[in-house]
Amino acid sequence: MAYQCKDCSYTCKGTFPEGRCPACGSYRIGIKGLGAKEEKARKNSIWLAVTVSLWLILAWLIYQKL
Repeated sequence: MAYQCKDCSYTCKGTFPEGRCPACGSYRIGIKGLGAKEEKARKNSIWLAVTVSLWLILAWLIYQKL
């Protein structure tokens, strides 16, 4: 798992020594790329709900015409 400093963007594949960034000394460390994956999953869920809703509305309108 890769970790990244949120202040200077220093990246390390292991853990940071002493829990702080060796480049700038900051304690603001996060897992690299975690936020993007959560946001993408949320967008996919929203689009899936919208698509299913539109198909159901279309099917109901076609049923009404028959």
